[in-house]
Amino acid sequence: MQSEFLIRNLIYFVSITLNLILGFFILLKGRKERANRIFFVTLLFTSGWLISLFLFYAIESLELVLWIGRINFAFVLPMLYFLLRFVVVFPKEIIIVPKKLRRGLLLWVFFLTLLTTFTPLVDKQEIVTALGQRKTIYGPLYTLYVFHYIILSVIVLALLFYKLRKLKEKIEKSQVTYILIGLSLSLAFGFITNIFLYSIGLFEAANYGPISVVIFSIFVTAAIFKHYLFNIKILAVELFTALLIFLLFVNIFLAPTLTQRILNIIILGGGFIFGIGLIRSVIKEIELREKTQKLASDLEEAYRELKKLDEAKTEFISIASHQLRTPLTIIKGYISMLMEGSYGELPDKTNKPLKNVFDSNERLIRLVNDLLTVSKVETGRIEVEFGIASIEEIISSLVDELELRAKEKGIYIKWEKPKAPLPKLMIDKEKIRQAILNILDNATHYTEKGGITIKIKALKSRIQIIISDTGEGMTKKEAEKLFTSFSRGSAGVRLWAEGAGLGLYIARRFVDFHKGKIWAESPGKGKGSTFYIELPMKLK
Repeated sequence: MQSEFLIRNLIYFVSITLNLILGFFILLKGRKERANRIFFVTLLFTSGWLISLFLFYAIESLELVLWIGRINFAFVLPMLYFLLRFVVVFPKEIIIVPKKLRRGLLLWVFFLTLLTTFTPLVDKQEIVTALGQRKTIYGPLYTLYVFHYIILSVIVLALLFYKLRKLKEKIEKSQVTYILIGLSLSLAFGFITNIFLYSIGLFEAANYGPISVVIFSIFVTAAIFKHYLFNIKILAVELFTALLIFLLFVNIFLAPTLTQRILNIIILGGGFIFGIGLIRSVIKEIELREKTQKLASDLEEAYRELKKLDEAKTEFISIASHQLRTPLTIIKGYISMLMEGSYGELPDKTNKPLKNVFDSNERLIRLVNDLLTVSKVETGRIEVEFGIASIEEIISSLVDELELRAKEKGIYIKWEKPKAPLPKLMIDKEKIRQAILNILDNATHYTEKGGITIKIKALKSRIQIIISDTGEGMTKKEAEKLFTSFSRGSAGVRLWAEGAGLGLYIARRFVDFHKGKIWAESPGKGKGSTFYIELPMKLK
């Protein structure tokens, strides 16, 4: 019996002490902060509930036990109200509660508190047995009281769950997680011990109700020191520094000799300087951490927005390209029929304008096809069909296709075939053909004199395609950006205004699909360029 009495008193002492220390600690740190003030008030009512519960079991007077029992019931109501207010504003107010609703709830809690304290409607009678046990006879509104407890508890937990989903900063989500876990365990434990077990006759179970406060205090303290809840770290350092300086100051008067006193004064000065430096370093650390977290959060938000814009851009390009391709194809068909004389003979002077219109339409069709390809690549809707193919045959067919255009421009295309046949590759023939074609096409546009040389050689486990030209060349900076979408060098803008800067980007993506590499090198402006494509001989 004596051991039970000691355990009960220890539970009350620990829970009340922790609660009050935590409350004043938080208030001292931020009196101007709304969350700090509300949380302090919540802990004050919690302490009132703990003290009244302790007195309820410690006092023997029947009349006082009844009043204290009713006060104990009453303290729970405002405690839950201010807990709800705290959850609304912590760690930031993302749920706006109208003033009328707040006032209405406050009036309801105040009215119910008065009924609980001054009438027998909730606590009708308290009985003290011969063994010192307490037995409560409930009034007609006790069910309403329990319902009120459950409803407010559910709302508090629901709001925390809502904030956990809506908050984006990791530190805030961690703080809410700690508070949510602590509150869930605390409210559940308090309900089981002080309401459920007590109502079925296990009256001594209420003695263990204060453990619910200890549970909550542990989780809040963990959140404080691990996640800087209420910036308590600064206050802890300030209190530690103040205690250190106080002890050093007292030590001056305890010194037995003048020499030791002087030495202690010097130590006090050093301790003071050290303490100030420590406080400043902690403040800077927290400010830097907060700025870093804010920056990380802003960057994450900016990334999400950019991703949305990029997806919207890709979708727009896809839709626009699909809508453009059909009319362009129809235009091409009618122009071809006009040029072939399907609608009768046309004057000779119309031949050149029609040819120009046909070429312009062809360029638009190529651009639309490139845009559709880019859209499919970026949305992951493009299909890669692997098969056995010869790189030499692909290059030979491309040389034959471009030879006439090169002759018209007055440049050469030199295809240096390897002496021994190279092994065939497992590739998507059409995509690799398109990648090489895009490089050769660029080379013909950007080469005014000289020509283009194509080589191919086998490395250890890869085949390397080398395409060199005697064209305009490029700077190192231009070479780095060459394979990004809508990127064009200064020579491209000057020599071929119709280009969109998509060909090399598509070539890179197609080579990437084959786990290969593509890059460009140039000695500088006016010194030509060399493009390299490397493909694995065996593709897994």
